[in-house]
Amino acid sequence: MNPTNIVQLLVLAALWGGSFLFIRVGVTDFGVAPLMALRVGIGALFLLVLLFARRPAREAVNTMRKHAGSLLVVGILNSAAPFCLFAFAELTLSAGVTSVIMRPRRCGAPSLHSCG
Repeated sequence: MNPTNIVQLLVLAALWGGSFLFIRVGVTDFGVAPLMALRVGIGALFLLVLLFARRPAREAVNTMRKHAGSLLVVGILNSAAPFCLFAFAELTLSAGVTSVIMRPRRCGAPSLHSCG
């Protein structure tokens, strides 16, 4: 491993652990559903910006309309529901425990995305 890889790994670890820490802190103030709606909404806005940057607006809108049902199902099952359940769990568990629990979900049973 070269120094660049080590720095990248440390940044990834800080981002990964930090997100669970912020959930732990924010869930008591915002509540489970609003906090996760904010988290998923920020991610959706970022992905929309990428979509419109890579494709013409008309093509991007047509793509979203064509796949709206699939996107909704995948969004609920793969993002919204797990995030809400983990935020609910963080009402009683520590951020460290939930971050360790979350990793096998990403790498375990068949999933819509790859481990990594």
